[in-house]
Amino acid sequence: SPTMEQLLQDVAILKQGGSNFVRGAHYPQDARWLDLMDEHGLILWSETLGPGVQLRHLQSPTFQHHHLTQVREMVYHAMNHASIAIWGFFNEGPSDLDESCRSYATTASTIKSMDTTRFTSYAGNKKVDA
Repeated sequence: SPTMEQLLQDVAILKQGGSNFVRGAHYPQDARWLDLMDEHGLILWSETLGPGVQLRHLQSPTFQHHHLTQVREMVYHAMNHASIAIWGFFNEGPSDLDESCRSYATTASTIKSMDTTRFTSYAGNKKVDA
């Protein structure tokens, strides 16, 4: 776990670089980090564990149960932070497969059942033809 000094150094680097948005990728964020985002006016994408998600995970009832538990905990513990603009999930998962849609939809609706005021999203790694 980073020290408060390290977190403050990260905020200073972000502000010096002119950043106003942080993607808190791959896991729910430390409460101290969320407080700093609020205090410094930085916008945050908060995300649950997700790197390397594959179709077999999304089709597993055990994985889905634990994933949705983590999603609910993330939203519950962080929803009063003004800095959060986006709730994210399934980093670079198989979003291009029809068989995955149910899990994506269930996750998004779980988040929306707790917080209708923010965007939900996921990071894909698939090329979409326009």
